[in-house]
Amino acid sequence: MTPELRLALLGCLEIPVFLKRGVERFGNNIAAAKLSLLALILVIPVAAAFNGLAPSNIDMTYGASLAHVLFSWVLSSALFLGILFVLMGIIKDRVHFWKFVAIYNWLNLPSFLIQLPFLLVVALHWAAWETMQDYLILQLLFAYAYQAFAMTHTLKIHWTIAAAFSMVDLICSSLAAKIITDWIS
Repeated sequence: MTPELRLALLGCLEIPVFLKRGVERFGNNIAAAKLSLLALILVIPVAAAFNGLAPSNIDMTYGASLAHVLFSWVLSSALFLGILFVLMGIIKDRVHFWKFVAIYNWLNLPSFLIQLPFLLVVALHWAAWETMQDYLILQLLFAYAYQAFAMTHTLKIHWTIAAAFSMVDLICSSLAAKIITDWIS
């Protein structure tokens, strides 16, 4: 395991428990951002397998589900990171932008791992989707909270601005999922 990969995985453990040193473990360059795509390569195929658990996606094949998850992520990330890039140029500098891109991609890993037990409960038919949906929404809010924490300490912005940016990411994710769902249907 390369030192960069080891540090990124440590950062993935530390940021969700709000340890500031977690954001210091990521590189601030394009190479670190490219390495962070590894997290997505690990998460997206498995997330696609669970995507069909949602009642709205129950009839999707694995291929359609994979396309849905992949294209939703690409569109959502492009929208959010594009907006963030523009806004950071307006309110501050973009010195730490690539570091945040790396963190943003890597944080998909702990977010998915935290959701995994709830998804398994639904997949094993121990509980209905509707029962677990509340827990998944709470996990989503938790993920946006630690994303805002990471943004605060990476981009050196006030936490309220970081929280607002996290909500922009939520809006971009919802919009992308809607667009891709309508496109695939």
